Amino acid sequence: MLFWPVLLFNEGNGVKAAEVARLKGEMQALERAAGQKGCNITFRSY
Repeated sequence: MLFWPVLLFNEGNGVKAAEVARLKGEMQALERAAGQKGCNITFRSY
């Protein structure tokens, strides 16, 4: 018997690393676009 929520968290490190890399790229693109448009937006990383 398998507890079904386990399936939701069983993606593997490769999938999570790819998602983090994608999100980081999106954040960097937003930072560049904001700078080009003169927006006063800042991003903080924790």
